[in-house]
Amino acid sequence: MPWTRDFARLVEAMEGLGVEAPNGVTAVLQSVAAFRQAVMVQKAVNPADEMGETIRKAGAAGRPLAVNEARAVCENLVTKQLISSQLGVHIQSLELPAVSTIQELLLADAGDELMGALRPVVNHAAGGIRRASEFYSADATAEQVLQLGPEAGQAWQEAGDHAAILDRVLNEVLRPLTLLELIDPELRRDFSRHLLGVWIIDPERAHLLPEVGAVLMTPLTNFRVPGGRWLKIHQLCGIHLNSPRLATEILRELQKADAKAEAERYKPKPAGNRMKVWTP
Repeated sequence: MPWTRDFARLVEAMEGLGVEAPNGVTAVLQSVAAFRQAVMVQKAVNPADEMGETIRKAGAAGRPLAVNEARAVCENLVTKQLISSQLGVHIQSLELPAVSTIQELLLADAGDELMGALRPVVNHAAGGIRRASEFYSADATAEQVLQLGPEAGQAWQEAGDHAAILDRVLNEVLRPLTLLELIDPELRRDFSRHLLGVWIIDPERAHLLPEVGAVLMTPLTNFRVPGGRWLKIHQLCGIHLNSPRLATEILRELQKADAKAEAERYKPKPAGNRMKVWTP
């Protein structure tokens, strides 16, 4: 099971990319943090210190404490101690409702908001990769690109920066999303080798998921040009961003297609097409 700290890292990664995480997600995380801080503050309370501080203030003011004032201080201290002793042990149990709430949010509109916030960053970087693809492919060499002129050389240089942004989105946002159990267990099982690709594949070319997944799993050292990984993906299906809700729909449709193909494979053949057995 993921923890709230995993979602907190996701929020930090998005902020590092200059975009805001969905309000609902940050509200849950901040609420959990508020409860933790409230209990931790109470644990730091020393009743004798607080009562002693009240006495020092009375002495400095030259005015004795009234009984009702002393009682109010005592009631406040008891309340703080109760919060610490009674609720401190239950703070960890907030993880389950907090995580399940965030997952529900991300599988609904908050997931669309998340991808919508990232989309301008991704689209800008994808545009740089698309420009590079106008001059060379992922299999080109530096010599070949230099022969194409200064514009091709500039696209070559800029492709590395654009790829770095896409790599950050991939490694800091999309990979963690894959591990946050937003996709149903059966779908994670059936598409485990290619699951990362579902976040960026064109829904109209979902059948290419194995190829996209394979490219994402290929070490960067296997590519000879800047942005080679993303050039490959651009050539396959373009670079998109799919929300958890849409990613689930894509995988469901692929699962249905696979089941249909499997059923066709084992479907009994008509009698007329069966091989005849020779008899003497």
